[in-house]
Amino acid sequence: MTYNILVAEPSNDLWTSIANGLRQLQPDAEIVRVKDGEQAIRFLFQRGLLTETPETPNLVVLAAELPVLPVNAVIARLRQHPRTLAIPVIIVSPEDSRDDDRECELETQHWLHRQPDVIVITGTQRLEKEVANAASRLSELP
Repeated sequence: MTYNILVAEPSNDLWTSIANGLRQLQPDAEIVRVKDGEQAIRFLFQRGLLTETPETPNLVVLAAELPVLPVNAVIARLRQHPRTLAIPVIIVSPEDSRDDDRECELETQHWLHRQPDVIVITGTQRLEKEVANAASRLSELP
């Protein structure tokens, strides 16, 4: 069985670090990259050309700040459908995206912290290692 990962990340630099981190854990995984929240939703829910149902990834990695459709809308949609309800999610939030005058929007979203299958990674110093560690922790969930 192939391990499938969907990554929604607009930044090429962060995409490279995320992909490298995922490859540490799953070297043979099929990783699909999209660049915004709407493309992520289309990948997850639009029928394929050759299949009746879209492919269901084993893991979803989302940038904290997605263009077009925000990360909380993507996660809400994931949790509404029985096929995608249990997919673990990693959210990557670079430190430089934070505004000193206000808390990061993700941290104020209490529903994220109640979900054991959602991990938020903040910072880009050791992003490859953090992504690999988060993916490993999520794969251990029942």
